[in-house]
Amino acid sequence: MLERDVSTALGDPVLPEMPLDLLAVVIAFLYHAAGPGLAVGIFAGQVYAVNQSAGRQLFFVAAICGVVGLGAALTWVGKIRQRSKEQAEA
Repeated sequence: MLERDVSTALGDPVLPEMPLDLLAVVIAFLYHAAGPGLAVGIFAGQVYAVNQSAGRQLFFVAAICGVVGLGAALTWVGKIRQRSKEQAEA
């Protein structure tokens, strides 16, 4: 708040800061999407060559990992934007 007041008094534009604490959560969820999702997807491709039924199930598990990770990451990106807007308005 003090920084914003000083910048306003000097006539400089106030730039909203990106909350880096929430960025760490986004990175963690992206790791969940890329790490386990990708690893299970690669493993599913190898299993699919031997057993198509088990391979399809593993592809489904990989897709679920990816969807959960990406969905959660996008949710937190929305929270980052919301907090940035609140800081700019305050």
